[in-house]
Amino acid sequence: MEVSAPWRGAGAGLPVRVDRAGRAAPAAADPPPELIATSPTMLDGGMGRRKKDRKNRPAFGLPKEIVLSATPEGWRTSVLTMEGGMLCGRLGVPINTDPQYARAAATAWVTELARDVHDTAVEVNWDPPEEPWSWTAHVTLAVNT
Repeated sequence: MEVSAPWRGAGAGLPVRVDRAGRAAPAAADPPPELIATSPTMLDGGMGRRKKDRKNRPAFGLPKEIVLSATPEGWRTSVLTMEGGMLCGRLGVPINTDPQYARAAATAWVTELARDVHDTAVEVNWDPPEEPWSWTAHVTLAVNT
């Protein structure tokens, strides 16, 4: 058990170890100076650590589905990932672009994303439109033949 000993003078306020009877226990001896100087610590850089090889996780998950929408501001995409995340943004084509060219641009963007970030080839298959000015596509892993 430790108690504070303000009456001790130079070390006033420092904790003092006491035994069960309330008597002050002898203080622990400091290690010899040569042992202090030679023992490595994390602060002096003497302690070696093995570097961990960390694999950086890709910034985005592997694409699973694409939603392409035409808005007054331009073409918008939402990419649903296999991990459950979503990546949304503007497609870099003007609003007056033909929808088939916008779908081609979205396809190129997603295939490049999968190739560059995940080193994976994917195929994009567009569904027939259910609503005007909105298209969906399924992204699948490409089979190498």
